[in-house]
Amino acid sequence: MASALRRFNFALRMTAELFHNLDDANVLVPAPIGLDWEPVTPLTSGTTANKLDLELQNRDKALTSAATDDYNLFDGSTFDGTATNFDMLGNAAGFTEVVAVLAHNQSTSAGNMVIGGQGDSTAWTGPFGGKLSTDIQIIHPGGIYSIFAPDDPAYAVANTTNHIFQVLASGGDITYDLVFFGRSA
Repeated sequence: MASALRRFNFALRMTAELFHNLDDANVLVPAPIGLDWEPVTPLTSGTTANKLDLELQNRDKALTSAATDDYNLFDGSTFDGTATNFDMLGNAAGFTEVVAVLAHNQSTSAGNMVIGGQGDSTAWTGPFGGKLSTDIQIIHPGGIYSIFAPDDPAYAVANTTNHIFQVLASGGDITYDLVFFGRSA
C-alpha cells in the first residue's frame, strides 16, 4: 500500500540582524532585516493546484570534477537505480509536473554544482527556459537553489522530451543533495 502526503510546508528564511550604536553610549539596538516567508496555503496530497503526490531525492551524492549525473524525472529510474523506481512515499515514481526543487551543494565541496544545461531534446526545461547547454544555474559550495510553483500546471515533464535534469561538478569534486516534489498526473 502506497503512502500519501499529509502536509507539505515550504518556507524561506533569510535574515540578518544589524545593531545601531546610539549616541556612542554602547547601547546596541537590534534592527532585523530580511525575509521570512511561507505560503498561505500549505500543500496536501493530490495532483491539482496546491497539491503534490511524489517526492524523489538523492542525498549526500558524491560527484567527481567534470562528471555529470542525469536524472530522469519522468520515470525516476536514475534516482534509486532500480527497475521499481519508487519515491520515498512508496509511490511509483514518474513526474508529469515538478512543484518544488531544492538543490544544495554541500560546504565540503571543492567545486561548483551546475544544474540544467543538459543540452539536447531530452533536457528538462522547467525553470531554465531552454535546452541549451548555457541554460544553467551555478551553485557554489555551501549554496542552495530552490524553486516553488504550487499552481496548476507547475513545471511540466514529458516522456520523450523535457525530462532529464543534469547535475555537473565544475572545478572540483562536489557532494550534493537534490530533492524534487511534484505530481504524477
